[in-house]
Amino acid sequence: LTIVGSDIQSLALNGIPPYTYDLYGPMGLISSIQNNGSIFQFTPQINGVYYLIVTDDLNCISDTAFAYIDFVATSIHDHNNQNEIYKIVDVLGRETYFLENRVLFYIHKHGSVHRHIVVE
Repeated sequence: LTIVGSDIQSLALNGIPPYTYDLYGPMGLISSIQNNGSIFQFTPQINGVYYLIVTDDLNCISDTAFAYIDFVATSIHDHNNQNEIYKIVDVLGRETYFLENRVLFYIHKHGSVHRHIVVE
């Protein structure tokens, strides 16, 4: 998954088309779309963790890809803060990917750091 502007994008490589893109967000399954290898694009409407699983025509399943969205305005006083995440680290400073039930630090390319925990 990549964040391009205010959209989430993905492109399946390898495998046998058609591909099924299953996108999940903070409220569960958002979209299940099938295509022949073109770019999958989605504009998030709420902040939170989004993840994508791609399945090819032979039912081969991709690794899960995660994106944390925190730039969707939640009130008229918010402004659109398109902060791309540079990396995610745990409390010991080790680079990691999204994990539930753990405190993680999201380091943005512009230098800010946000602490998050998703409790499941």
